[in-house]
Order: sequence, then C-alpha cells, then structure tokens
Amino acid sequence: MTTESEINTIRARRIPRKLPNMPWVWNILLLGILLIGAYFRFTGIEWDDNHHLHPDERFLTMVESSITPVKTLAEYFDTANSSLNPNNRGYNFYVYGTLPIFIVRYVGQWLGQTGYDQIHVVGRVLSGVFDLGSILLIYLIGKKLYRNARVGLLAALFLALSVLPIQLSHFFAVDTFATFFVYAALYAALCISVPKKGESNLEEDPKQDSSQKKAWWLENWRPFVPYAMFGLLFGMALASKVSVYALALVLPLSSLVYYLNLKTEQKEAEVRFILRNLVLGGIIAFFTFRFFQPYSFMGPGFFGLSLNKNWISNLKELSHISSGEVDVPYALQWARRPIMFAWTNMVKWGLGLPLGLTAWAGFAWMSWRSIKGDWKKHLLILFWVAFVFVTQSINPVRAMRYQLPIYPALALIASWFIMKLWDSKPNQVRKLTRINFHWNKV
Repeated sequence: MTTESEINTIRARRIPRKLPNMPWVWNILLLGILLIGAYFRFTGIEWDDNHHLHPDERFLTMVESSITPVKTLAEYFDTANSSLNPNNRGYNFYVYGTLPIFIVRYVGQWLGQTGYDQIHVVGRVLSGVFDLGSILLIYLIGKKLYRNARVGLLAALFLALSVLPIQLSHFFAVDTFATFFVYAALYAALCISVPKKGESNLEEDPKQDSSQKKAWWLENWRPFVPYAMFGLLFGMALASKVSVYALALVLPLSSLVYYLNLKTEQKEAEVRFILRNLVLGGIIAFFTFRFFQPYSFMGPGFFGLSLNKNWISNLKELSHISSGEVDVPYALQWARRPIMFAWTNMVKWGLGLPLGLTAWAGFAWMSWRSIKGDWKKHLLILFWVAFVFVTQSINPVRAMRYQLPIYPALALIASWFIMKLWDSKPNQVRKLTRINFHWNKV
C-alpha cells in the first residue's frame, strides 16, 4: 500500500500540464479585468458634489471654462492671440501640458458640457478612460516582452486594483493622460527591441537594377514604423507632462538591444538604418510636441519655432518652487521629509503592502538577474522605474502622484516575479499557497 509520503513524492515529480492554447480565454479574462477597472474608476465620479475640493483640478477647471476652440489652424498656432492659450485668458502661470486640456475642452464642446460645474466631470471621465488604456497597454507590454499572456494579464489585474491609479482617475489632472502615452510609447519601443521574426533589414545587393533597388528601399522603411510611432507618442506624452522627458532615452536603448541581438554579419548593414530611424523618430517627436504644445513656441505660424519666453519663465519658477528655493505655503508640507518618504507612501498607500513589497522584491530580483547577464529583456522597464523613482524621491516635493508613471511598470514587475517563482519552484509555491483547514479541530 502506498504511503502518504510516497504519494507526495510522486506528485512532486509529476510534470505539470501545459495550459491549452485558447487565446479567447485570455481575451475574456482581460475584458473582465477591464470591467473591474472601469467599475472602480467610474464609481463615485462626482465625489465632491461640485465643491471643487481638489486644488489642481479646480485650477484646470477654471482654465477649461475660460478657453474656447479655435476656427482655423492659423489661430491655433497664433500664440499671442489664440483663444486656446491659457495665457491669453488671464492664466499667465500655466505649467501643465496642453494636450489633455485640448482633449477635454473639445470633448466637452461636443457634449455641450463646458461650464464650470460640468467640464471637470468630463475631465474625470476621460482621466478614467486613459487610465483604463494604461491597463490594456501593460497587458500588451507584458505579453510581448515576456512572451506570456499570464504575465500581462496578472499585471493588468494588479494595476486595475491599485489604489493611486483609481484615486487619480477620479481627478481631472494631466497625470493619467501622460501615463497612457508613456506606456504606448514604451510598447512602440518594445516593437523595436523585441521584433517579430524576420523583421530585420537585408543588405543591399549592388547588382540590383534601379527598380529592384527602389523596391528594396521601400521595404526597408517598414522597420521605421515603430520609431515613428514612438516619436509620435513620446511627443504626446511630453505635451501632457514635460517631466516625462527621460522617456526620450528609451528609444536609443531599445535600438541598442535590437542591435546587440543581431548576428555579427548583420550589424554593419543595420547601423545606418538604426541611425536614420533614430534621427527621424526624434524629428517626429519634436514636431508632435510642437503641434500639441503649441504655446511653448512664439509662433505665429507652425514654423515659428522660437521658444516662448513666458513658458520658459514659468518652468524656471516651478523648478525654484520644487527645489525649495522659494517658500510658498502649499510646499511647506514637504519640509523635512525623510528620503524614504516617497517609497513608504507608495508601498503603504499607493500600491498597498502586499503588492508594494512584491513589486520591489521583484525589482531587486530583476536587477540582480540583469547584473548576472539577463539584462536585455529587462533594460527598458528597469531604466524607466529607476530613473523616475530616484529623481522624484530626491526631489524636495515628493507628492505620490509624481510617481504614477512607474505604477504600471511596478505592476508588471510584480507579475513577472510571481510567475517566475511559480514556474521555477512550482511545488514549493503551491505548498505555501495551499490552505489546510481541518474542520474536526474547530
């Protein structure tokens, strides 16, 4: 007769069955997660009963109810006279991105909800919509980066249930808009560093005739598409919040990973295409920013590219306030805060202890694996999390919402960490998660 210990030994040696290949199951689960996220983001959207209790939201509401749509592109780029420019409506100190307020203003105009007690609700709904978009994007990023729908799905669930994104979805501010564009750009960057099979340029054959060479050049523009998409999305992220400027470094980093993954004989032929794509991606990013943040420039036309001195002055003033060089009443709350203040608030309140500790344990393990040589897969995520977290943690103003751009990445890291544990030590993990409840002892 087989003993219990022998049965456990047999179970431990048993090879776990692979999940059947049923993509529609993942799609249904993803839809369920998005519905859960929508429930938490849109419930209680009028939480303050039109009392306008959030100071930044109240300021943006006043700006939104003051600006009006333009009739022509010439008016749009006329910085000195445009009715969309907050500076022309009495708000000379305006340091937020203009793309979110343009989106909200035009949607509000379409819905007929542009009044002071209406437009902020439109902004809150759109804030939630863009945050839902970030949930979808982190699923796609996890699935593509780690070739595993489970990783992306669990990351999406973690983000859907995270406290700070839910809270900020109830505010009309620029943070959720910027975060969405950041992760859309990161996905485009992953399409460079993790291309589909066969997506590499071929060396030009000098024996080709002119028509063949023309076809060859057209074919080799195809790998430029993710660079163009990154430039477009990065420009939109920057036009939502200029503090995401470091995202620009993700493009050359993704190109570096792609280059290092090439075979030796391919590298020389690829360099020229990579450099071309980087330059063109940068140009697209600049002109996208020019289009969606038009009043950072003097104008009056699209090619009036001199920087707006008032915008530069506003950014400098904001920098002085953020650094503590200038005393303002609302900045006193950040005085004498410890260096771990941002991390503690993120783990305890923004993510919650279970998810927060799991995410940072995963970050430590991912960093260690990268040091040991497995860095190409994790480089973009690790760079983004490390840069934003460090710079915002040492900044004298350590508001929780300034860390929002890394919340989706931390949800992904936590998911990767759990799945890595599950796949590498399945029996030990399952033993820890099994609850043995003996009714006869109750």
